[in-house]
Amino acid sequence: MAIWIPTLLSEAETSALKLLDRALALPYVKVDREAFLRKKLASHVPPATVDRAIMLSPVAAEVPGSVLRDIAQAAISFETGKVTSISFATGLPGGAVGAIGGTTADLAQYYAHVFRLISILAYIYGFPEFATDPEDGEDSLLYRYSPFLGVMTDVPGARELLIKLMKETDRCIKEEVPPPVPDRETLLPVLKATLAAIGKRVAKETVGEALTKAVPVLGG
Repeated sequence: MAIWIPTLLSEAETSALKLLDRALALPYVKVDREAFLRKKLASHVPPATVDRAIMLSPVAAEVPGSVLRDIAQAAISFETGKVTSISFATGLPGGAVGAIGGTTADLAQYYAHVFRLISILAYIYGFPEFATDPEDGEDSLLYRYSPFLGVMTDVPGARELLIKLMKETDRCIKEEVPPPVPDRETLLPVLKATLAAIGKRVAKETVGEALTKAVPVLGG
């Protein structure tokens, strides 16, 4: 896919954009929301609750918070393990999210698992399926991931934007109407700042530490 951003990008931002573009193109990035929730909730709550969690959200279905936290932490551990195994296999620094050393293919695999976990955490805490907007094309996915990536890379304003989107999603779930898709103008500043953060620095934190930053925001 070719991700289009209606603004001039720095060299670092362009490099990060190309990297994330490659990551999103990998076949194992997509997480099927219904299949994931059905599998993970089946052993914890009755079938009727699972169906309601899929139709609305796990929170709206009154799945216990402790169950959601356990599922989230298990997913973080699993995906972090995948990323760590990639780093050992390729010689990349163990667990560095923002490491721009190594090959682009290696780093694309890193971020593919980051995108997978963003989807998983979002589904656990009530967001709808991350699907391509037919009017915008495949690049709409990166815009939708951007608030989560922004939180994980400490981008100013990303946390507030994610909380705002969560509240809007919760309101729509209660009213049983589809949540609106955030417009690009709202998401673009955080996306651009996130690209700059990824492109300029080698992160000192591990993948697990970065991904865990989204959990308290999503979990309220």
